[in-house]
Amino acid sequence: MIKQTQNGGFIKLILLFVVGIIVLSYFGFNLREILNSDAVKNNFLAVWDFLSGLWTNYCVPLFSKFFTS
Repeated sequence: MIKQTQNGGFIKLILLFVVGIIVLSYFGFNLREILNSDAVKNNFLAVWDFLSGLWTNYCVPLFSKFFTS
């Protein structure tokens, strides 16, 4: 039986990220233009507002209930 380990997962993730950027560059995508566009900024802002509301309205009360009892 072969024993598999979880070593190297972080390095694989970094290499996958770098390869992804290289592939996007090869096909002519400019990440700076994409990330600076108003649509992307508005989408990230909407996701951030949703996660902030989720944290404030659900997670904090749940954690405070467990730690104050």
